[in-house]
Amino acid sequence: MTLYTLRSWMSDKTFGYETTQVFRQNVLNDLGIANYLLLGTPYSTPFWKEQLQAQGYKLDHVIILPHLYSDIDTCLRSYQLDDFEADLTKKQILWKDKQIFSPTTAMYTTDEGYFDLNLTAEGNILSIIERSKNLELKAVTSVFEKPFFTNFSDDSFCYYDKNGNIVLQGRIEDKECYYFFQGQKWTMIDLFVNFLSDRIVPDQDIVLNDQFISQTLETFCQDQGITYRFILHYNHYFSQKNVEGYNIKLGKEIFVASPYIIEPLAKDGIQAEFLPPIAIQVAQQPPRGLKSNKLLLVGNIYDHKRVAMAVQAMREVPDLELHIYGGRDEVIQDFKNQHMIPDNVIFKGFVPSGQIPRSDYCAYLSCSLSEMFANAMVECLGFGLIPILSRVDFGHNQVLEELGIYQQCGFDSIDDLVKALKNLASLPFEDRQQLSNKILDYANKFSYAEVQKQYKLALGYN
Repeated sequence: MTLYTLRSWMSDKTFGYETTQVFRQNVLNDLGIANYLLLGTPYSTPFWKEQLQAQGYKLDHVIILPHLYSDIDTCLRSYQLDDFEADLTKKQILWKDKQIFSPTTAMYTTDEGYFDLNLTAEGNILSIIERSKNLELKAVTSVFEKPFFTNFSDDSFCYYDKNGNIVLQGRIEDKECYYFFQGQKWTMIDLFVNFLSDRIVPDQDIVLNDQFISQTLETFCQDQGITYRFILHYNHYFSQKNVEGYNIKLGKEIFVASPYIIEPLAKDGIQAEFLPPIAIQVAQQPPRGLKSNKLLLVGNIYDHKRVAMAVQAMREVPDLELHIYGGRDEVIQDFKNQHMIPDNVIFKGFVPSGQIPRSDYCAYLSCSLSEMFANAMVECLGFGLIPILSRVDFGHNQVLEELGIYQQCGFDSIDDLVKALKNLASLPFEDRQQLSNKILDYANKFSYAEVQKQYKLALGYN
């Protein structure tokens, strides 16, 4: 059995989706199930491998499909200034000036503009930035053994072979990626189909379509006898139920990122299997911050996270302190410009999940409008943090009810939230400790061993 997870775009930041992909890769590796993450669009920065590794991906399990059309070795850096100058001469591009600013930066001036070069300490070129005479950006080229990939300012791009020939071209239009190969216009789906046609073993392998819809791909898998499963995440489920005009066509058998929507889907005639997005290692004792009055909120500053609601409530409970993890710097600043931030709300910015000191806190707060599995909440349960949660389906209500804290720790409005926060602030340490131990015991249902069992069940793997 081999699993192929299909993805359209890759991010250099680690959000919930990236955490889930890395986690799934690790579980499958531990179970001995061959697996590959297939990317259908270019991901070709000079440090793309280092970025993927920093996120936790194993490089031999990630295949960036457009890369396969080039014969250039992306593990080798050997292209230097002499090679660059020789290529300029071949193209009949004359440079009037050459400046070496440092061992890692150089600039060439031509009649048409400028080439800015970034190099390694060993003198190997990492990237070539081409600008016009007016300093307008024209193109950025990633370099490995040779110039490998050029991203042009008009949203077009191309890949090269070792001889400098263009082997694959493409363009991004309205967030869609198109390719031009041997006189044909291809979509990203064509790249997936071409790759799978050569690699897949019908009746054994499984294709997971994660976060994008393609009827063409589903039909291809059905025609080839390939097991195909769409993975339904909360954003699709929530939008389908609440956003007018939003509709996705689901197959009769799918995987879901939450066990709580299996029953509602069954009423629609859809058979769903739960594929856990994360697992946790449950702490042996309550968090060291249990005596403190510090809470944390983990998530990006999106409207449906209702961070403003949390901030407003914290104004009424000065005895507590809220630390917010997540959000890009510019988004945080924009939020601060729009809201009056009290002294007891501290923005920590974007911090990799593994570096968040969850044990330093007594409680976890989420005001989300919708949650399906609530990865961040589950991670905090594993440390014994007390969950203060909006009463929403599907990830929050079920946890509040199963822990027996629906009234104590759940809220529907800002007034409810203020009440729950004041109750937390006044809760004696002995009661906090008792509740935290109960949470730790409950969190074992999300342990790695339990998740492995669920994966084997969902995939039919013995």
